[in-house]
Amino acid sequence: IMAAAIQHHGFAPRLVAETEFKRRYAEAALVAGIEPNHVIRVYALETGGMGTFDMQSGINHETGRGRPASTALGYSQLLAANTIGEVAKRGEAFIRILEQRAAGSHALRRELPRRIEALHSMMGAARRVPGTWAAHVDLARTPQGFGIHALNLDGEIGPILQIGKLRDLLITARRELGRERISGAELELMNLAGPRNGLDMILEPGRRMPTANFFTMGGYSRNPIVHGKTGEELLATLDQRMNAHMTKSGTQEFIAAFERLTLAPIVEPLGRRERSALGAAR
Repeated sequence: IMAAAIQHHGFAPRLVAETEFKRRYAEAALVAGIEPNHVIRVYALETGGMGTFDMQSGINHETGRGRPASTALGYSQLLAANTIGEVAKRGEAFIRILEQRAAGSHALRRELPRRIEALHSMMGAARRVPGTWAAHVDLARTPQGFGIHALNLDGEIGPILQIGKLRDLLITARRELGRERISGAELELMNLAGPRNGLDMILEPGRRMPTANFFTMGGYSRNPIVHGKTGEELLATLDQRMNAHMTKSGTQEFIAAFERLTLAPIVEPLGRRERSALGAAR
């Protein structure tokens, strides 16, 4: 991914320490109006509560061993096609963010022209194809498209990019479900299956139907958590897995990052609201 980003876009992500990435991610979430528990619980499920900002699906983040199961990357495991869609939609906003950060850093100011040029290259590639999921998937299969995915690793852009995707899911969920309170499991189901398929499994009659109806064959086979369940059963399983991973080291680091920013405890580590929302939905 790094080689493709450099070769096709002249882009090398600025890497930061894991704790700093979590802090910036938490900061971006609060600015976007996303509840800490939404971010924390999606992270706990997607990474097992111990994943790093550069975690790729199928690769052990501690040993570096394994085979990629997909292009899923980062705290919320965005696919390369997701990243392409975010760049097509929000590329100018990413440039503004770089300019704002550069104003307070001589090192960033020095790199700013090159990084803006790289983002324009990525935006051009992302916008040369139709704004559809299928077109973004096809572009992601090329080195030029896959290189765009390296933005998730960048300390300035990565947190903003990934939070933007979660915010869109949250807005869609509130609009389509007609309620303000969305559980972490519901948000994760939309993240895992895609917004429309996730909503269909939350609502009747989809919540009583087998999950195989809502995934491609490849997506179903590489996600054992969805096997042999209805939509309702998958929601419950996601909630249980989130609860089980709340005490893991990475999740606790994320909780601490939010608490330092809000100066208040994250009071629902085991997802009381999520369980209440699930019960009400049933």
